[in-house]
Amino acid sequence: IDFKGVNMVINYDLPTSAVEYIHRIGRTGRAGHRGKAVTFFTEDDKPLLRSIANVIQRAGCPVPDYIKYLPRLQ
Repeated sequence: IDFKGVNMVINYDLPTSAVEYIHRIGRTGRAGHRGKAVTFFTEDDKPLLRSIANVIQRAGCPVPDYIKYLPRLQ
């Protein structure tokens, strides 16, 4: 589904993979437009954060240091 004019996505639950994260936030920034994504997470979500943070960083977006240095998911 392509919704025109979506410029912000709020994830109230953390996606379980980087692929799912990309799919969700891809609703913003279609066709060269800019958008924002806000994702809430809990302590229980920390093991999933690092892979998502890597995707965010590779896209050139800022990632807080405390997330970049979380342990890798086993």
